[in-house]
Amino acid sequence: MGVGWSVRRSHVVLVIASVACLAAVPQSIARASDPVDGNISPNPWFLQACSAQGAGSSTCIGQTVAAIDNARESEQMRQYPLVLPDNFVTLTAAEQTFVVIDLERVDRGLRPIVGLVSQLDAAALPGAVRHTDPAAGTRLLRSLRVRSYRTLWGSSFGPLATDYDWMYDDGYSDGGDPNVDCQYTDSTGWWAHRNAILTSFVGQRLLLAGIAMADDAQGMESITAIITAGGGPRPRLVY
Repeated sequence: MGVGWSVRRSHVVLVIASVACLAAVPQSIARASDPVDGNISPNPWFLQACSAQGAGSSTCIGQTVAAIDNARESEQMRQYPLVLPDNFVTLTAAEQTFVVIDLERVDRGLRPIVGLVSQLDAAALPGAVRHTDPAAGTRLLRSLRVRSYRTLWGSSFGPLATDYDWMYDDGYSDGGDPNVDCQYTDSTGWWAHRNAILTSFVGQRLLLAGIAMADDAQGMESITAIITAGGGPRPRLVY
């Protein structure tokens, strides 16, 4: 098991049958949100620094952001470097993950997720502990008037490294891909995490999220996310 090993999967769940599984992306956005042609090896190779110094170290953060910017250049997004807020290092892992996911969306012209909801955070936690996709109960979904949602799970060196896995290293690899939904050349799981993060949720007014983190036995962090879309009233946000 080498440095940077991670496992991730993503599910798309429908709550109302009339909602399309993957909402159509407007033409003006589709070009920016299409998956990259193939996996992009991190440049610089941030995994070694993150393993040695920790996910919260300035070296790990700096190198991972630089690798994300390098990957974005392959999408003709050089004019959109990843700019983290000044207080990023003071945020919790869940808040950092939320910020990075929202930046991936907004930098591509997609609507931001409004915020984190405590009930969704709680629903995401068992998946982080068990190292699997989270699930939200029907009662919770109905209370938030959720019409569709996406779930993600990843295990790596913190929120930024996990974002890199989800967004830029989520396709098939001849050397054996860590994406458990993408083990064969005909797998349907290629870029599922990226597609989940960049779903436009056309026609859904309110986007919310729940994110949780648990320590991984390998010294990494297991992170789960639930992204919901619906039309209910805005609940109390914890972030």
